[in-house]
This record gives sequence, C-alpha cells and structure tokens, in this order.
Amino acid sequence: MKKMILSITLMLLVSLNGFSQTDMIPKVAVVDINAVYQAANANSDAVKKIIQLQEKHRNEIKKQQEVIDEMKERLAEAEESGDRSKIRDLTRRISVRENDLKNYTQRANNEIKEANEQMKSDPALLNLIRRAIQIVADRRGYSLVLSSSASGLVHWSPRIDITKEVIDTVATLQK
Repeated sequence: MKKMILSITLMLLVSLNGFSQTDMIPKVAVVDINAVYQAANANSDAVKKIIQLQEKHRNEIKKQQEVIDEMKERLAEAEESGDRSKIRDLTRRISVRENDLKNYTQRANNEIKEANEQMKSDPALLNLIRRAIQIVADRRGYSLVLSSSASGLVHWSPRIDITKEVIDTVATLQK
C-alpha cells in the first residue's frame, strides 16, 4: 500500500506542470490517498464482488453451524438417555464437523483477503485516481501534490487539502 501511495505521489510529481516563469514558488497541495482509494472502491464491481463473497461464506458458515448445533442437541439427548454408542458416534461426528467448519472459515477468510488484495492492485482504478488528482491540481493551479500520509509531512493547512475534491472527481469519472 505504501508503494502504491509513493508511486502515485511520484507520478504526480513527474506529470504535473512545472513552475511558471513568473512564479518561482510552487503551489503545493496534499491529498489523503487512502481516503480517495476507499471512496473510489465504495461503488466498484470489485467491492460488490467481495460483499457477495462475504455473504455467501456467512450463509454457508451459518448453515454448517446450525447442523453442528442440532447434532449437539441430539448429543445432549443421548447423554440423558445414557446411550454410549450414540454419544461416541455424535461426539466424533461433531468433532469432524467443527474441524471442517474451522477449515472452511479459514479458506473463506483467505479468499476474501485475496479478493481485497486484487482490488487494491487494480491498475484501472489507480490510473483513475491519478487522473482525478491531476484534474484537480490543474484546475486549482497546483504544481506539486503530496500524499498526506507520506513520511516527513507533519503539518499542512486544510486550505491545501484537496482530498474531498479528488474524491468528488473520482466519483464523476466513475460514472
């Protein structure tokens, strides 16, 4: 993520207009790249896919847990009746189901994590964000745009923070 932010910042430094002849002091802005990235992803197909994936896994986990709970109820009945054979069988089956559920949950979490990582490396989205930053910088006359999360930046005036305007521009470009 830090590499992506640095990449965007460096690309902006290279691609934005240089200093004008009459004004040797550059006009500088800051942007919260993480906030822009999150806002840009809010309506993306990748986010919708992740939400569907989460829902699918949540439903499957719930279904498997219901089966385990029902087996535990039968185990309690078997314990009350003293049926040792049924107790052993249900205990073994519950253990297998719980282990399967644990493995499924781990695989589901990995799948969701991987989908999140793929979403973050979407070159089309990165280019869209770069374009939005450049549009805002050009419109407002900034010759340098820095990431507010870049190391070394400790203070800036809210007047030079263009995050909201960049988010709005990204939203417009996404339509």
